Amino acid sequence: MKLKRLSCPSCGANINMEIGDNKTVFCPFCGNQFAIDNEESVQTKNINFHARFTNDANVMKEIKEDRENERQHKDSKWSYGLIALCFLLSFGLLIFMQVDSSCKRTNKQESEQRAIEAGMKKVGRSSADFEGMNFEAAVAELKLAGFTNISTIDLNDAGLFKNKKDTIERITINGTTSFSSNEYFPPDAQIVITYH
Repeated sequence: MKLKRLSCPSCGANINMEIGDNKTVFCPFCGNQFAIDNEESVQTKNINFHARFTNDANVMKEIKEDRENERQHKDSKWSYGLIALCFLLSFGLLIFMQVDSSCKRTNKQESEQRAIEAGMKKVGRSSADFEGMNFEAAVAELKLAGFTNISTIDLNDAGLFKNKKDTIERITINGTTSFSSNEYFPPDAQIVITYH
C-alpha cells in the first residue's frame, strides 16, 4: 500500500492516507465523501453531502427551505386527511340518524297498527293537557275517541280566588296518573276525572 497525497475537492485540505482498494475517501476536515479514479486522479463530484459540514450560507438556506416545504406538505396532507375524515364521519352519522329515525318511525307505526287491530283507543291528549280543562268537554272528547268507562268526581272546592269551577284537577286511566297523547288504552279502561 502506498501513502497517497490527495486534496479534498470541497475544502481543498491536503489529505495524506493509505488508499488501498478503496474507491471513496472521506475528508477528515469537512466530512465530504469523494471518489478516487485509478489512484491517479481525483473526481471532484460530491457524492454524500452533509449540511452540517458546509459553511455555504446559500446551501444552508436551500436546505432549510426544502425542510420547511416538506413540513408544510406533510401538514397540508394531515389537514386534508382530517377534513376528509370529518366529512366521512358526518356523512356516516347523518345516514345512521336517518336509518335510526326510519326504524323508530316503522316501529312506532307497527305498534300503533297492532294497538288499532287489537281494538285499543288513542287518548289524544297527555295527562298534563287535561289538567285545567273543562271536565264536560274532556268527557265528550274521550267518548268521541271511543272510551266507554268514564266516571267523574266533584271536589266541590271551587271558589272565587282558589280553583276555577268545573276544571279538571287530575285524570287517571286504569290508575295511571301520567300518560302521553300517543298512548293507546282498551276502550273499557277505567277513566276517573277529578274536577273542582
